[in-house]
Amino acid sequence: MAGKAGLRRDSKHRVLRRGESIRANGKYQFKYHIGGKPHFVYS
Repeated sequence: MAGKAGLRRDSKHRVLRRGESIRANGKYQFKYHIGGKPHFVYS
């Protein structure tokens, strides 16, 4: 199970992948970069 330590998970234990996070209001956020500028997508 090498590499499994430190997985970030949401409240329902789903694994958050790179760029994904949970906002304070419970919505998911995905961050990516285009031309060095950050962009966000919310659900």
